[in-house]
Amino acid sequence: MNAQYRKTDLAKIHLAKKELGMDDDTYRAMLNNVAGVTSVKDLNAKGRMDVLNHMRNCGMKFKKSKAGGYPGKPHNMNEQRRKIEALLADMKLEWAYADALAKRMFKVDRVAWVKNSEHLKAIITALSNEQTKRHLYQSITQKLDDLNMPESNIDDFMKTEDLNWRRSIKHLKAINNHLNNLLTGA
Repeated sequence: MNAQYRKTDLAKIHLAKKELGMDDDTYRAMLNNVAGVTSVKDLNAKGRMDVLNHMRNCGMKFKKSKAGGYPGKPHNMNEQRRKIEALLADMKLEWAYADALAKRMFKVDRVAWVKNSEHLKAIITALSNEQTKRHLYQSITQKLDDLNMPESNIDDFMKTEDLNWRRSIKHLKAINNHLNNLLTGA
């Protein structure tokens, strides 16, 4: 594993050298000043970390690797799985969330193992509904803040025993419309 980290770090250092437009003399002087070496092959783990941090301070922005950035990402991406990935990214959720949906809905442990296109479509629909609920709830909390109202006022407005209004698109839309009317004076 350490060899893989070393290889990744060295690739990042070489990429940063190129992106920052360093010529060989400047690059070797930087390596010497930061880590006391003139070649990256001589860097230990601490030296690599110091050089990478220095390059970040010089303005280099390293992107997360997709493999490390998205744990559980299926190996067999297609258009539908990319749509699932986009929905998960928008809600800042990991693939484990979609895997749980696949298991609950179709008794399949992972989205990668879902073969039926209609099943993938159903997972997309479920994620889209969750996204809608989250956006509506976020809009409601913002409007409550604007109106300086506590969330408990919503229970009075709903006049219902349904304590799960936060999970109902129908209720969230009604609350959002009511708060819009309060804000606009309609």
